[in-house]
Amino acid sequence: EILIGLVGSEMCIETVDIDAIDNRLHRIKTAKHLPASEAPSRASRAVKTGSVLFSLVRPYLENIALVEKTHSHCIASTGFYVCNSNGILLPKFMFFLMISSYVVSGLNQYMKGDNSPSISKDNIESWLYPVPPMAEQKAICAKLKKVFNLIAKVEKASVEAIFIADIVENAAVIVATIRSCSEYGGIGISISFSAVSYTHLRAHETDQYL
Repeated sequence: EILIGLVGSEMCIETVDIDAIDNRLHRIKTAKHLPASEAPSRASRAVKTGSVLFSLVRPYLENIALVEKTHSHCIASTGFYVCNSNGILLPKFMFFLMISSYVVSGLNQYMKGDNSPSISKDNIESWLYPVPPMAEQKAICAKLKKVFNLIAKVEKASVEAIFIADIVENAAVIVATIRSCSEYGGIGISISFSAVSYTHLRAHETDQYL
């Protein structure tokens, strides 16, 4: 599944490293097309459509992206934690959750190291994640889709910030900030998500909740 072509007689793969992530719009900009023999050893994380890549290195930079079908054949760097839903979270909701300040700011406290401060796999897996009912996940995703659609409309505008706040069912408060100014080099978005009434689970607990 990961071999995507030939250079001469040699198989090639496509890899996604941290520098391939657009950390403003949280998407994969481009993958590297390499002969298999030249692929770096860190390229070893399989992904699929709906996976969420979360950079373990300098998580405050928010190098986080949802894997779309276009990049579902790629191999990701070990610098990422690859989040895959077991069915308890919609992939799109999981993506919005992982880019929220609740997760990013919460995990930042575990950073270690001076040159490349990083978090660990265990930090991500032991964090508590809100699990709304499926109908509310769909409602939240629909509302945030409108936010991302708005980005396209204001990308060339000179507005400094647009604030959007909404409430979904059981106290899920979504606040999105869209900025368009030279300081940010274009559009940027941040999402805060408060859901105090939901069940919160660690990654290893989700199977029991299905």
